[in-house]
Amino acid sequence: MTTLTLSLLNNNFPPSLNKRLHWSVRSGLNIAWKNHVFWHVQEKKKEFGKIPYRRANVEIIYYACRLMDWDNAYTSAKSIVDGLKLGKVIEDDNQEHIELKVRSIKVAHKNEQKIEIIINELK
Repeated sequence: MTTLTLSLLNNNFPPSLNKRLHWSVRSGLNIAWKNHVFWHVQEKKKEFGKIPYRRANVEIIYYACRLMDWDNAYTSAKSIVDGLKLGKVIEDDNQEHIELKVRSIKVAHKNEQKIEIIINELK
């Protein structure tokens, strides 16, 4: 099991579909988050062992002052999962290759907000 803990980019979580943004702004934010995850993966590359994982269980936990709806939590996880694929941790991001679970945990203060990604290789 490998855990990545991500700080927020500009005090924001990845954009969900509820956040009304121009397509180019949303695209830029998604690329920034994908790269953010990619660089965290590069820093912890040795902890993953032999990658890419053919099958993996990926759990994304948002620690936030305000909890997200389930649908928004899953849609905002897209750029995070894409970053794992870009970092070659997972072979692909379809259901054949990953089991994805996304959840939110409420925290009291903004300085406690973060994202944890827990990755377990499945045999």
